[in-house]
Amino acid sequence: MRLSYLHCFVACSLSTLSISLFAAEKNTKDKSQIEEIVVYADQTQGLSSTRTISREQIKKTPNGNGNITDYLKTNPHIRFEQSDKDGTRSGEIKPENISINGAEPNQTAFFIDNVNVNNDLMVDSEIFDGAIQVIPGLGHSQAYFFDGNLLSSVVVHDSNISASLGGFSGGAVVAKTKQYDGRNGIKLNYRTSGSNWAKLHADQQLQDKLQSIVPDPSLQAPYQPKYSKRFFNIMAETALSENIGMVIGLSRRGTNIQQSKLVSKDGKRDHQFYRFHSDNALLNLNWTPNADNRFELGLRYSNYRESKFYPNTLNNNVKDYHQAYGATLAWVHSFDSGVLTSTLAYDNLQDKRDSESSDVEVISLLDFDYEIGGYGDSRLTQRNLSFSTEYALNPFDWGAVNHAVSLGGLYQFSQYKFNRAQEVTSKVGSIIDGIYIPLLERELIARKGSADTKYQNAALYAEDLMQWGNFELRTGIRAERDDYLKNNNIAPRLVGKWKPFSQTGFIAGYNRYYGRSFASLKLTDKILALNENKLARYEKLKHLKTPYADELSLGLEQNWGNFAFNLKYIYRQNRQRIILARYKNDNGESVDEYRNGNPYNVNVYTFQINNIEPWKLGNTYWNTRLAFDWLDTKLSDIHRQLDPKEIVVLNGKPMTREEMQRRVNANNGDWTLRFNLDMALPEYGLSWSNNLWVKAAVKGYEEIRDLEYRTYDYGTHPQWDMRLRWQPTIYGQHKPYVQVDVLNVLDKTRKILKRSGAENFGEYTPGREFWLEVGYEF
Repeated sequence: MRLSYLHCFVACSLSTLSISLFAAEKNTKDKSQIEEIVVYADQTQGLSSTRTISREQIKKTPNGNGNITDYLKTNPHIRFEQSDKDGTRSGEIKPENISINGAEPNQTAFFIDNVNVNNDLMVDSEIFDGAIQVIPGLGHSQAYFFDGNLLSSVVVHDSNISASLGGFSGGAVVAKTKQYDGRNGIKLNYRTSGSNWAKLHADQQLQDKLQSIVPDPSLQAPYQPKYSKRFFNIMAETALSENIGMVIGLSRRGTNIQQSKLVSKDGKRDHQFYRFHSDNALLNLNWTPNADNRFELGLRYSNYRESKFYPNTLNNNVKDYHQAYGATLAWVHSFDSGVLTSTLAYDNLQDKRDSESSDVEVISLLDFDYEIGGYGDSRLTQRNLSFSTEYALNPFDWGAVNHAVSLGGLYQFSQYKFNRAQEVTSKVGSIIDGIYIPLLERELIARKGSADTKYQNAALYAEDLMQWGNFELRTGIRAERDDYLKNNNIAPRLVGKWKPFSQTGFIAGYNRYYGRSFASLKLTDKILALNENKLARYEKLKHLKTPYADELSLGLEQNWGNFAFNLKYIYRQNRQRIILARYKNDNGESVDEYRNGNPYNVNVYTFQINNIEPWKLGNTYWNTRLAFDWLDTKLSDIHRQLDPKEIVVLNGKPMTREEMQRRVNANNGDWTLRFNLDMALPEYGLSWSNNLWVKAAVKGYEEIRDLEYRTYDYGTHPQWDMRLRWQPTIYGQHKPYVQVDVLNVLDKTRKILKRSGAENFGEYTPGREFWLEVGYEF
């Protein structure tokens, strides 16, 4: 007899409540110490490999746009989806996708205040062919584009991850928003930068292209030589009563990017602006009615908007939105035997497009073509309702072994929906000698209508951190199941640490991580049916296996004097990842189908050394960290499964596609050397932070024409970012400040070859860039 998801979760909840009645009288925790909610299984995460960026470190870290991922650049386990930014697109403010230990970017899980906030509306644009213009175009793995000013910490979990966290095969990023900590105050700031404060490197061919800053047909702005950025933030925290505290945070980040717009039928153009805005807000209330209970209510809101236009279109300005709002209610209750934490959350996520028209006419002239009208409105929606609970027993002794046990579970219900309010139509005509000639009568491009689907998943986990003598062992297991793929996924989590000496520790672990939800594929299928797309088969989707990664890790920790050394090796085997494959059907037509792709392995080597206590030199305090990482992987079919026996040409030599993929490493950065140097002069409120990188040569291959490829090697690349901050105390709690960020201090760049049609030209990584921020705290 199969149990329903609700029955499974009720059973878990009852079991955790029953354990609360267990009298673990030894080592009883002081019930008056109920900590803020950070993340589940906090007491068993001592053996997890994590990197924490505290609020103080957020203040010190030089960065550009202040997104959550911008603070992760110094983490040796993280690669950015675009390992080398394009210097011609420095006006962007959208966060970048990241990869943890070589996994695909969509296999990174994001959490805010104990709640998973991934946006799963990542519909694959390759499926929709000509209809892509009627699908919202802002899909991003993060639901909320919070900036660092609204956060109290960011924790990256990269290996030996607790069984309390799931929904990834790469790793997890856990952000905690600011909670009231007993101090009343207001903090506000203004931050700005722009193209006048940044160096754009370009050779002559690129300089010629920059004279015509025209958007591309997908509404992207590939060339952004002129832009301006202005950010505003305010946060207030206060006590509403003796045991109720409140935090309110508001932020707006905006950028204006100059582009060239068609303004008349005779081809006249004018300079106008793409306008991007990212607005965020939060309200956190915490209530501690007594020593045994703590309640937290959090409201969050994020709205990212792009106002833009097509390169050769009249009467159709477009606005794309990536919106999210949600609420979290959490309760922490202290029993004599442990602490019960329960969290109820709701999130509504939307990607939508608003166009001025749903009818388009293509006009062909002798010297150029243009369009009148557009492709209508559409909306993708994801609604999540989740409940999670965990019971953490107080540590207790059983014989010679000390145990810290945590049990928990999660139930999540998701609803996905697509809506197109109007039918989208198109016609084609030509004007010759002033005479209009119809070439294609009006036809239907996309039907109006709606498509929706639902998804449920549940997880149970248990974990025990055992300690005896100089040995620690954490055993855990996580069981997951959803009602779409209907796979029973059992993920063991095991890690041990042996300290033969007080300053020496050896760590080894074996863990399995199951990947993110792919329920949005159900919605993709229904959108294609709405579009009457006959060349995609999805009836086999339910037979797909859930992607997962098996991890083996080995590590050495050594303290020597004031130095801490960390040497680590991680082996990941990524299996059953879901990819889009193309094949020929019986009629010879190319058909798309999702299927489980080939496995690939990742080897990650990291070495880190840092000082334990700050060095004091005069009145200054110094902290340093040196890190080296090497990532080895050959991921060859991440985007599409193609025929491995197909004959292709690489650098002028014919070979099979399989042989080409073996010869070329598709990873965009094998190794990175990182060095951090921070100085503080508390007497004068001065701090100076420096991040330095030396990045490996970027090697790979790209298609230059059908079935013909070339390799590239961009060489090593150094970069130095720094922040100088001055924040004196002028009276009581009044602390104005001014800080300057200089990104790429030495103005070192590397050339990235690009291809446009039959033309090869060079673009460069961003040059030196200045940011100015002023603020006031009181």
